This record gives sequence, structure tokens and C-alpha cells, in this order.
Amino acid sequence: MNKETSEPEEAVFALQGILTEVDLPPLKIRPRPAQVRHIRQHVTVTGLGQKAFDQAVSNLYGIHTMLARQVPPGALESWQPSEYRGYTALDIQNRYFTPRKFANGQAKIAFDKLCDDNHYLEDSSTPELYHTYDNHVDYYAAAEAGAQTIAPSSFRAGDIVEVCLSAVMAPVSADKYKMLIVMRSMAAVDTSHTMVSMDTDHKMKRLTKHKT
Repeated sequence: MNKETSEPEEAVFALQGILTEVDLPPLKIRPRPAQVRHIRQHVTVTGLGQKAFDQAVSNLYGIHTMLARQVPPGALESWQPSEYRGYTALDIQNRYFTPRKFANGQAKIAFDKLCDDNHYLEDSSTPELYHTYDNHVDYYAAAEAGAQTIAPSSFRAGDIVEVCLSAVMAPVSADKYKMLIVMRSMAAVDTSHTMVSMDTDHKMKRLTKHKT
């Protein structure tokens, strides 16, 4: 609860880990109308057994228990983290659109040019599907002058990142809910490993081309 306004506020948590899966904008193909309400930006992050990461996952179990008390018994589906090569991992996502009936009065906002340079998302918007502030995700990179905004397409599997996330109870049906881990922002902390890998790939391609 906000002490000044006495209104509830969303709790946002910061988590550091390694990207194992990356599905971020901009879209490479124009989505079909039937797909639009389901498309999302998504990453999977693991701590490779680090205690701080595993403790964060334990905290999410606690949040799930807390949320379960807000609805009738059995109404909230069970929640489990995912797995990466035997290590605990988290799937973190955010949909591009919110159905108007669930927008809670939020206004539409424009898509960031870095996320929608081909306008596939903007063109997919409908009167019943809103891109709201809750659907917006910020992407950053550390710099000497402070965090700088970067294109989401800059991230690669293997990057060490810090993700700001929240746990949200979303309706599945009239009397069922599930807990989603929603991405609010992501910052690149260390990309040195993937940069070396990319540089090696480029060198190998040039070498192969030269030999042929």
C-alpha cells in the first residue's frame, strides 16, 4: 500500500540471471488477426544454480501462496518454474496487447519505434485490443553515463541481464486464475561472452568464404 495515497501499488522485483531463450521485438513477420491477442515478448532466465536466483524463485512461491488467498480455494492454478539443463529457470513475458475489458481504464499508448520499426504491431491494434502502459517494456544497457535505452533486438541468449518483473494473477476462465511472471524492464549487465561468440562466428564465416 502507498503510504501517501493509501492505494495499492504493484510490487516490482529485480532479478539477475543469464538469458537462455529470447523472443523480443520487433516482429519478423506480420501476425495473423487470430494471433494478435496472444503474441508476446518473452525471455527465459536462469541462475545456473546461484543461491540468489534460487531464493528469488522461492520468494515467487511465497507470492503465489499470498495470491491464492485472494480467491476461493483451488481457483488459482499451481505454479512451477521452468528448467534449463537441470537448473531452475523462469519464463518472463509480457503481451503486446490487453483486451479493452481488462484494461481498467488505461489509455492506448504508441509502440516504441525500437520495438515496432516495421509497424506490424501498430497495424495490428484494434478497438478491442489496447497497447497500454502495462504492456510496455523498457530495455537498457549499462553505460558510464548511466543506463541507456537500447533496441530489444540487441539481446542474445547467454547475456547476463537484470530483469524487473512482477507477479500477476490473470484470469483463465470465469472461476480460474493463474500466476504470470510479467516483464517490466530488462537491462544488459554483461554481454562480453556473447560478443566474443558473435565475433568468432563472423571470423569463421569470412574464413570459410575466403577458402571457397
